[in-house]
Amino acid sequence: MHKALGKVSEMRVLVVYCQKNKRASQAAVSLCTYLRKRRHSFEAMTLEEMPDCAQVHAESPGILQDTRLREAFSFMVVLGGDGSILRASRLAVLLGIPILGMNYGHLGFLSNRGDASDTSLIDSALAGECQVEKLPCLEVELQHGAEGTYPQRLFALNDVAVNRAPSANILECAVGISGCHLATLRGDGVVVASSTGSTAYALSAGGPVVAPSNRGLLVVPIAVHALASRPIVTGQDDWVDIDLRPCREGLEDDPSIQLDGELQTPCQPVDRVRVRNSALTAELLRQRGEGFYKRFSNVFLMQ
Repeated sequence: MHKALGKVSEMRVLVVYCQKNKRASQAAVSLCTYLRKRRHSFEAMTLEEMPDCAQVHAESPGILQDTRLREAFSFMVVLGGDGSILRASRLAVLLGIPILGMNYGHLGFLSNRGDASDTSLIDSALAGECQVEKLPCLEVELQHGAEGTYPQRLFALNDVAVNRAPSANILECAVGISGCHLATLRGDGVVVASSTGSTAYALSAGGPVVAPSNRGLLVVPIAVHALASRPIVTGQDDWVDIDLRPCREGLEDDPSIQLDGELQTPCQPVDRVRVRNSALTAELLRQRGEGFYKRFSNVFLMQ
């Protein structure tokens, strides 16, 4: 049984869904009706209403401004695709509750098979019988100026992507690992991913698939103009620096920085992006008997 959940009579569920997804919106109504019949308390919230929790130091005031989030929850149900789960995971991590994902998107690698009409899955979660999968998060620091200050500290579950500016034909950046200069890359950008993110943008850029038990970081160049450029998997205690100063001169705009696919708007021009493993972890509630490799095969190899 997962420790985050207590007795069935004490369940309190946070239901999160994508309002733009009609199927997910309809499923949210059905799920809330089912929870009400089972006499479980719940709160429903759309992704659009959810507070932005990417900035670690700013999360508590933003969360507490919404009175619906002030009471403790047993777990979160997310109705949507993998993108919805990624965004909702930030709130779940900061609330300290696991996520039960139900797929109303495309791939559904982070979610469970089935949907809200299959009440056996929600019943298993309410009974505390789901398997808990712990996923590492990434800590991201945006450095500004020559003094190496880090006024912005964020976190992500999948990856951090640094891409060339819209006005630039190429991104030139210096990549280092744990203080050691690795290479100066010239291409479209670079992705730094967790093992969870190895099946996302990093996979599309030619990176390896890494099991979630591996806590190393993936450094994957994007369309680099070099024959010898290859992805690298670091150790779990390493950090990755992406120095953007080589590409800043003469550009009208800055390179774009995305966390889990969401474009960030730094308060100042970014000179360096530093990525390391975070002390924070996300927890997904899974159907028992379906491990990582079986899920990977079902989603990516048997389409």
